[in-house]
Amino acid sequence: MNTIFDGTNCPDEAKLLAFFENRLAYFGRRAIRRHLASCSDCCDSLAFLVKNFDASANVDAAEAFDLGSEALGALTSRVITLIERTDRIEASAQSRPRPVSGASSSLSDKFGFVLSYKALMAAALVVAAVGGSVFLMVSRPSASDEAMKYVALGVKPERQIGPQMPGVPFSPYLEQRGGEGSTAETPFQRALLKVSPNGLTPSGVSSRMAMVTVLLEWNKPGDAEKALKIVDETLSHGATTAELFLARGVALYQTGVEQNDKNLEIYEEAVLAFTSAIEKSPNLSIAYFNRALAEQKLKRFANAKRDMEYYVSKEANTEWIKEAKERIERMNPADNDERH
Repeated sequence: MNTIFDGTNCPDEAKLLAFFENRLAYFGRRAIRRHLASCSDCCDSLAFLVKNFDASANVDAAEAFDLGSEALGALTSRVITLIERTDRIEASAQSRPRPVSGASSSLSDKFGFVLSYKALMAAALVVAAVGGSVFLMVSRPSASDEAMKYVALGVKPERQIGPQMPGVPFSPYLEQRGGEGSTAETPFQRALLKVSPNGLTPSGVSSRMAMVTVLLEWNKPGDAEKALKIVDETLSHGATTAELFLARGVALYQTGVEQNDKNLEIYEEAVLAFTSAIEKSPNLSIAYFNRALAEQKLKRFANAKRDMEYYVSKEANTEWIKEAKERIERMNPADNDERH
């Protein structure tokens, strides 16, 4: 048997935490599993670490600890197997007499091993600890969700961009101030730290989308170009969701705004991006709202009005509807162009 750990040489908390976070190599994990099968103290320590795991760590729930019901069952079986193996050896060493024929047989008589209640409790604690960790990982909000909560706080006084981003609640938009960047730095800083604590672009698509949303809604100089770069890189890797195309359109639109509308071609690209989002998801109504803004920049007022009216017919939020209707009233109805 593996004797890396025994009753007098228990793994420290750092090693147990590494085991829980699946950061140990195969033989290291096997050694700790075997040790946990016979050490209830370490099982208690593991359970404590799981319960007090840092919920603010920058890991997505799905990526934190990949242990579904099948894997959990497999782990349980491995722990029980280790216990059984140990008790078989102990039972053989003790050479216990067998009961006479006809006498009631115990579990040890029927299966040829002795199940220690302490060992079973240790196994139960291991399973409960790891199973509990899965519940905690799945039930607690992901880093992306936490970031979006801070974005909602950041835009609460007023939003800094005209277009809409998925998951961002309504707040009034003051066009004469658009493009200056939000002064509510703390919520946006915290949002950015949730998805990018090291300042680098995260790997997960949901985390990237959250980071793009933070950059666009914070709207500091250069943020739109940063967001566009992240979106284009993500699209190039094969993630072609409607939300990503919509985010690309918003990033292009805001880049055009930041350039004081000097490059109208960028709004043409934005229209194409919003159209791609609609093709991917026809029910994504905010894509019509956003496309209307880009069409308006190109002075295609009839197209813009048509998109905005369609948005109004699909939107349920009365505040967004009110803003959309106000935008329709300000459009020039004389331009009866056709989309191309």
